[in-house]
Amino acid sequence: MPYQNSKIIAVIGISVFMASVIACVVVLFGISNQKEHLQEINSEREQVLADREAIVAVTRSLEDSQHERESLTTRILKEEDVIDFLTSIESIGKDKGVSFKTNSLTVQKINDTFESLVVDIGVRGQYASVLYVLKILEHIPYQSSIGSVQIHKEEGGEYPVWSGTIKLNVTKFKKT
Repeated sequence: MPYQNSKIIAVIGISVFMASVIACVVVLFGISNQKEHLQEINSEREQVLADREAIVAVTRSLEDSQHERESLTTRILKEEDVIDFLTSIESIGKDKGVSFKTNSLTVQKINDTFESLVVDIGVRGQYASVLYVLKILEHIPYQSSIGSVQIHKEEGGEYPVWSGTIKLNVTKFKKT
């Protein structure tokens, strides 16, 4: 009988040992799966943190540039201000004795937000007055440029009269 008991004890011991080994393998496999899952979660968390930092940086940049953006928008002509703008440059000429005539008015697309208002202006007056008006047009408080200037002296008459054309390009917001 002692031999029989030893066999039973040995079988039970081997069974317990095998069960322990299988349990350890199952636990280690579960830990391995949990490790992969935790790595995925950690990777997603790091991405969320990076995205959050980027959003904070963009928000801070927007806040820091608020004044500059507001200043920029004041230098861009708005669609509803085009008529007032044309009237004001004509009145500047009249105040200096220069006759203004808008020969043509065209709009050229710049991008989805901005357009260029191209004003072809006929001018006529004394040389100093025409140059003064040209200098004023160079310094109008809008994003603008002088595309071309053609001035010539007219023959005859008591006083020398100069006439010509000025092509003025003014950036304006695109009509929406």
